[in-house]
Amino acid sequence: MAGAVAVVVVLGALPAAAAESPQPPVRIVTEPSSQTVTAGADVSFEAQALDVADADVPVLRWDVQPEGGSWAPVSQSEGDATLLVEDVTATVDGSSYRAVFDDGLGGTIATTPAVLSVQYAPVFVTQPVGATVAPGGAFKLTVAVQARPAATVVWQVADGSSGPWTVTETTGTTFSGSVSTSPKVTRWYRAVATNMIGQVASQVVAVTSSQLAPKAVSSLQVTNPKPTTITASWKAPADGGPVSTYSVTLKRSSTVVTTKSIKGTSITLTAPAGTYTLVVRAVGPGGEGPVRSAGVTVRKLTQTLTFSAWSFYPFPDGYRDSVTFKASSTYAQAGAINVVDSKGATVRTLKLASAKSWSVKFDGRTSSGRALTPGTYKVRLYLDGVAVADKQLKALATDAKPTSAAWSVTTLYPVRDGYVDTAQLTVSSSLPATAQITITKVGSTKAVASATLARAQSWNYRWTGLVGSTPAPAGTYRATIVVKGGDGPARTTTRDIVVSAKKITATASTYRIDAADAATAVLSGNPYDVDGSAWFYSSPYESDIAAFAAKLDASFQNKYSGLTLYGCLDSPVSDNQVAAILFDEYGDLAEGFAMGDSGCAGVSFPAAYVLDGWVEWIAGNASENYDYGIIDYWKISYTRYVLK
Repeated sequence: MAGAVAVVVVLGALPAAAAESPQPPVRIVTEPSSQTVTAGADVSFEAQALDVADADVPVLRWDVQPEGGSWAPVSQSEGDATLLVEDVTATVDGSSYRAVFDDGLGGTIATTPAVLSVQYAPVFVTQPVGATVAPGGAFKLTVAVQARPAATVVWQVADGSSGPWTVTETTGTTFSGSVSTSPKVTRWYRAVATNMIGQVASQVVAVTSSQLAPKAVSSLQVTNPKPTTITASWKAPADGGPVSTYSVTLKRSSTVVTTKSIKGTSITLTAPAGTYTLVVRAVGPGGEGPVRSAGVTVRKLTQTLTFSAWSFYPFPDGYRDSVTFKASSTYAQAGAINVVDSKGATVRTLKLASAKSWSVKFDGRTSSGRALTPGTYKVRLYLDGVAVADKQLKALATDAKPTSAAWSVTTLYPVRDGYVDTAQLTVSSSLPATAQITITKVGSTKAVASATLARAQSWNYRWTGLVGSTPAPAGTYRATIVVKGGDGPARTTTRDIVVSAKKITATASTYRIDAADAATAVLSGNPYDVDGSAWFYSSPYESDIAAFAAKLDASFQNKYSGLTLYGCLDSPVSDNQVAAILFDEYGDLAEGFAMGDSGCAGVSFPAAYVLDGWVEWIAGNASENYDYGIIDYWKISYTRYVLK
């Protein structure tokens, strides 16, 4: 059919030509070439890239990489297929160049780098340095040269700085030689470097046979031993030219304070407080040697005097009867501390050895060993013979005063029954002192008791309430307390106490609690409470039981004896029934029960059992059924003590 197009579909592998990779969007067809040029010439690099339609692709930019450096764009090179580098110098020798194109895929593609080699005449990067050498001494001159291609170096010598020049036999970058054995002979030297590009000479240097200047001094030490004083010392140079004198300059910041010329190796200078630099150099026929310097700070003189206390009690009783003087100085000094009385007389001198600080204990004695008379004294610090501090110290009289006095009870019952039959008098004093206590009945001057108490600040004196071996008669008694401290006056105070003729009497008593009402029983009108207070128990709960038990415990220990608890039956079946009931529930605690009268079994309780035993029985188990019966009531038997 006219105009028809046949379409053939081939299955299977394509021919080898059809399987080749597709052509990239951009390809480089011209690479820049590496080049070697002479310094001062112009050089160009070319590159070309084509797209798939074989159209030129513009250069995005040219990059340059110095030898050993990193790639960086060449300025104003965008769009140029040719990069022109004009008037090249040795500084670009070894640099690489490349062109960068857009790769058509959103990235870039670069040419193979081209290397630029620059040939240039020799350049001296290190010049020779002249020298002054002792007659006949050796010297060495050194240069460093850069050149492409490499240069040869020869050394030339002349008797004048401008020639004529004579070529020596030495080649290379180092020249070694020796000066004339005669003094003050000078010769001039230079190095000449040559390659195919050109020839260049180094600077001209002089080498002279002359007397050497001294070397630097060593071991410079600078100190500030005293106020406004600087000392310095050093060692003479070990080599170099001879030394005639030393130049010493003292500077404060950049300001010269003083300059001295001396022949020795030490010096002492005067300067106010501040920070300085001391500069020393040796001077000889050959000139001045190098400087040697060291810093030093002149410290401000500060001297202090302090006391451990500004007042004390010189009476020798161990109570604040000494004081410690402390002194200090910026610099090591020797001196003394004088104690001066109100008339200006020195009563004691304490010597100070050379140091920067001192701590001296003053025992309150004069030079003759006598305690200071109470009064105000001056303590004067002398350092290097100059009075530098003056402070006051007070010597106080040991005037002790009673600060408190109290009896342990207001009423004493001296009858020997163990109830408040002694009393303690506690006395305190403001200072250590001795105390005298005398007890008299109010209205009488006759002493019924007395005591002398040793030096202290508090005392406890116990009075038995006896006159001889007989209880003191009832009435009010007065303790007169006389306190005397050291060299102070006697101070007196008094305290009264009442003596009662009452005594404790014992009465056998019992107390019954019905078992059915035990949980709410009220125990009141405490028969053994001499103060008339009451106690009761009205709750079966454990916390109340414990409080009740504790109160009973304390009361019975103090005012009862012979405490016995009985558990009782109104109609016992047998003599052992009560004990059996108690033992059934309480085991070991009830083992001590024994049958008593009227069907009761009882046991005497020590104090510990009061809490752990019978109170809980009464409160919590008053009417329980046990295997052998029911306790009908409880009975407490005791001995009661009453003051009469």
